[in-house]
Amino acid sequence: MNPQNRIDKSSWKVIIPDVVKRRDQSVGHGFCNGHPVGSAHAMGGKEVAVWWPGNTPVLITSAKYKEARITYARGNAIAGVWSTGKGSKEGAIVWSFDKSGLMKDTDLHDPSRYTGSAAMATTGGVHVGSGDPKAKGKRWQDIKTVGLVWRDEANAVELPAPATVDVSVNGTDGESHVGAIDGGIAVVWRGEKS
Repeated sequence: MNPQNRIDKSSWKVIIPDVVKRRDQSVGHGFCNGHPVGSAHAMGGKEVAVWWPGNTPVLITSAKYKEARITYARGNAIAGVWSTGKGSKEGAIVWSFDKSGLMKDTDLHDPSRYTGSAAMATTGGVHVGSGDPKAKGKRWQDIKTVGLVWRDEANAVELPAPATVDVSVNGTDGESHVGAIDGGIAVVWRGEKS
């Protein structure tokens, strides 16, 4: 069967959400509570996190950090990265809705263990990403990025991988996690709950 015949193109409705003020480009990264979530930026300007409830843009901010960007959204949670705005300090962050229906941000970054981190995906209270461990007497060239899993707001657990490779974790179904080592070898972590 021809793949084009499996989907009725006439059944699709295309929606372009409203433009974010002072931004000329935007991209979607997923859905949170049924609404599109993404990022927007102006030519040469900083990226901002945004979602479009009712197709109207609303900036997603952090109570603690100046800047934030979205990496993924699914269900009732949004994964991303915060930034101090100046310099290169970045850390993993997740936005979710509390019982009253308000969006709150949770800083997942552990500065005592990592110089930087990023949350790349989230589902069902499980968040995955990567972190750059503190040097502990090593040269910066010898430090390899590690894969991280957070359950709810608990401290990160490092996924097993050889210490000689960089690890990126880009997806999860809540129990298994996917990513890559050394930027080009696909990896699936399965087993006990992380």
